[in-house]
Amino acid sequence: MFNQHDEDIKTVLTDMKMPGMNGTTLLRTLRATNPNVRLVATSGVNTAGLAQEALAAGATEFVAKPYTTLDLLRALSNS
Repeated sequence: MFNQHDEDIKTVLTDMKMPGMNGTTLLRTLRATNPNVRLVATSGVNTAGLAQEALAAGATEFVAKPYTTLDLLRALSNS
């Protein structure tokens, strides 16, 4: 879906832990497809380690779970 609409999608919010493809692979793939897309990653597990991993993989922001609406809005406005 992203490949078909990458110019229309401005921001992607993704969890770092998913079945199938992990967040790091997804972030790298999306960043390679569209270098201008804003990527916000999130996780509730090992947040310090995953935050560094997400940012190294191309995320513009990382939000640790549990997060508030204000936390998410800040991350989206900063990305």
